[in-house]
Amino acid sequence: MIGSDSEINRMDSSLQDSHPMHLKSSTASFTKHMSDTIHDMTGVMFEMIDSSYEEKSFKFIAGMTVFISFYGKVQGEFIVGVNERNGLKIIGLENADEISDNEIPKFREDLSGFFKEVINVAAAQTIDELEKIYENLTYFPAIVTFGDIIFPDVKSSTMAIQAGDTRILCGFSLNMVKGKIARKLETIEKSLEKTTRLASTDALTKLYNRTFFESVFNVYIDDTRNNKQQMSLLLIDIDHFKNVNDSYGHLVGDQVISRVAQAIKTNVRNTDIAVRYGGDEILVVLPSTDRKVALKIAEDVSKAIKQSKIAVIENGIEVTVGVTVSIGCTVLSSDDDPVSLFERADGCLYQAKEAGRDRIICG
Repeated sequence: MIGSDSEINRMDSSLQDSHPMHLKSSTASFTKHMSDTIHDMTGVMFEMIDSSYEEKSFKFIAGMTVFISFYGKVQGEFIVGVNERNGLKIIGLENADEISDNEIPKFREDLSGFFKEVINVAAAQTIDELEKIYENLTYFPAIVTFGDIIFPDVKSSTMAIQAGDTRILCGFSLNMVKGKIARKLETIEKSLEKTTRLASTDALTKLYNRTFFESVFNVYIDDTRNNKQQMSLLLIDIDHFKNVNDSYGHLVGDQVISRVAQAIKTNVRNTDIAVRYGGDEILVVLPSTDRKVALKIAEDVSKAIKQSKIAVIENGIEVTVGVTVSIGCTVLSSDDDPVSLFERADGCLYQAKEAGRDRIICG
């Protein structure tokens, strides 16, 4: 958070001289990581063609902008601006030039997914380098906007990368948190936190959504290994959920999912990440958690869900819908990657279902 005016002035005085140099070098680093990541994902090689250093707003007009905010001793953003049609060429749409302007929005989900992944990788690598100068920094998952966007009046550096006629603008802004700018950033930060929370939250259950999970899962795995800790994963599925929908309708089905989600939120810790992974599947990441503690949390969740009863009206009579869940549980191993860890939890969930449901299998 923002410090007092005296703290801000001391901080600014100590960092001001090196700011332009770090800004330019960080922009170059971020842009290179962007270029390398796109090349790894698509085989298309981008070259850096120009750069600028300014002390004014960063503007990107009538295109797709992807950005990640970070804060700590300094605050700033990694920013990527790309024309949507150019973006379609990058992700391999051969007839991108023939698509009408009205049709382009149909491809925004694919565009967003690709560029979120690219900027998440590039920003994470650049943050590692920034932390050598500015110590610990916290950053948010990527956000995508379409249309005009203007970032606040802070010192910014931009660099373009180009492949053929396809051009991407890479921006990096860094704020030394002076008193005047700091007060402005407090408002921006609160607004960004709200926007990020909405973009990361499932509307029905108020749990995190799958997009957020996929953006941070690698981070949790890396932190676990760097800190030489353990991490567990729970994959939870509502038993016979299709029967609930068929018998009572989808509105009651939504109530069941919401009630299960609430029971899970109540019985996991503040440090755990509960995610609506899809449909009636909920995934829980348990940092700093071994098998024994994970099983205890799973048992508490299962018990709480059994005790949750939902009243519905059937043929004019109020009846209650009882719910149970099957849970797959696993612990991160030394040779796991995100896919293998998830697949093992999914395999345990399948075994729990095959064994009769309403049970926990840990493997």
